[in-house]
Amino acid sequence: MLLNKKEKRINFTMVFVLMICCISLLVYSSAEKKGWKTYKIGKGSISFPENWKGDVDAGVWWPGKENLGMGRPAISVHIGMTPLMMGRTFEDRAKSHMNAEPKDKKKVTVCGFSGFICTWEFNKHKHMGLYLEEKSGSGMGIMHFIDCQAPVDVYETHQADFENIITSFSCIKQM
Repeated sequence: MLLNKKEKRINFTMVFVLMICCISLLVYSSAEKKGWKTYKIGKGSISFPENWKGDVDAGVWWPGKENLGMGRPAISVHIGMTPLMMGRTFEDRAKSHMNAEPKDKKKVTVCGFSGFICTWEFNKHKHMGLYLEEKSGSGMGIMHFIDCQAPVDVYETHQADFENIITSFSCIKQM
């Protein structure tokens, strides 16, 4: 499928915005929760336990001494966004990202974007995720996501942290 100039510009803009958001991920101080650290992500923020490590470029955070040398740690949170192309629905793109059918789906609105929080299982891991749809006038858009994962046998140990991480995501109020 060949893209016209307008579609190419839109694709370039979406990729550019994604790069800027990843690059602009800066530590943002907050006293909201003792023992937690808040990070600024574009026009939003998200909090993680202080003892978690993070890789800003990959958008991945994890507890413990692991690193990304062997891929995403078994217990981790991945945040990011991906384009929603014309002809694909937000729901289909979210399922494709999960590689599974979402369970316990709860509709939410965060930063003016609608979406859902859900759980699913894939590759012996249980996940909890937040998926938000940012619509554009061109029929395309962006899917923002937070994907928390842990092996099924230890998931319950990390479930409260995952819930707190997801619910900590918010927009920074402009003064």
